[in-house]
Amino acid sequence: MIVLRKYYVLEILLAVIAVVSLATAVYNTFSPSGVAETAVVASNAPALVAEQSPIELQDVSPPIFDEDEDEEDEANENLSFNEDIDEADDTNANEFEDDADESEENEPEDDGEEEDEDPFALVLSQFGLEVDTVDEQRLQGHSLAEIAQAQGVDVQALINELVKLEEQYIQEELQAGELSAADAEGERQFLANEIAFWVNTPYLEPEIIAAQVLGLDLEAVWDALESGQTLATLAQSQGVEPQAVIDAIIVSEISNVREMVKADLIGASELNELEAEILQSTESFVMNGEISEDEEDFDE
Repeated sequence: MIVLRKYYVLEILLAVIAVVSLATAVYNTFSPSGVAETAVVASNAPALVAEQSPIELQDVSPPIFDEDEDEEDEANENLSFNEDIDEADDTNANEFEDDADESEENEPEDDGEEEDEDPFALVLSQFGLEVDTVDEQRLQGHSLAEIAQAQGVDVQALINELVKLEEQYIQEELQAGELSAADAEGERQFLANEIAFWVNTPYLEPEIIAAQVLGLDLEAVWDALESGQTLATLAQSQGVEPQAVIDAIIVSEISNVREMVKADLIGASELNELEAEILQSTESFVMNGEISEDEEDFDE
């Protein structure tokens, strides 16, 4: 009981001390001196806050980029992109060159000589005639009309197509002002008569006449002329007088000219002059292998 009593007294003492402390605090707070003391504490608050260690705040401001670094990075990217393009171009160029080389290898070899299509051959082909066959038969003394008729070709239709082929040149001269309308019409009429005569009349070239006189193949005569021989030396090698070859060619050429006079392609007044030219040019051709300009124009 004594022990409990001691604890009881102690508790009472502690309660009294607590009450006294509480009363003192209330008094200090609401007393004039306590209010002044509180104001002093409040005025010193910023200083107290400043004395405390600053709190490190995380920097959340946006990052600052260096413009020079940006330009350098962009330049590097462009350079890399351009290098990729250059590599792609080089690759494509190499592939193109390889394809071109393969194409050249696959192309047929060109001998460097391009032959233009012969308009005359094109016209003949329209009628189913081959120019090589026609030339071969004309060398044997046949006219183009005879050759065409043997193939069932309408000779007048063939003549009309050949006239159209040559009329284009007259039309070009007319458009260029080199011919009047009346002259152009006269040229067309003369052209039609000339082509009709040429189609219907057989013509033997001097080499053919020489081959007949010498008893040689035409190929042998041409080979001899190409090797540098003349018809005169060829005739002598065959035991034939060159004058015999000259006379045979003259007879054939004058006969052809007289037929042209009959067809109104050459005036009668020009006959004597043309015959004189034939005599001179034929002798020069047989003896020296020379053809006068007038003879070349006449053959054309």
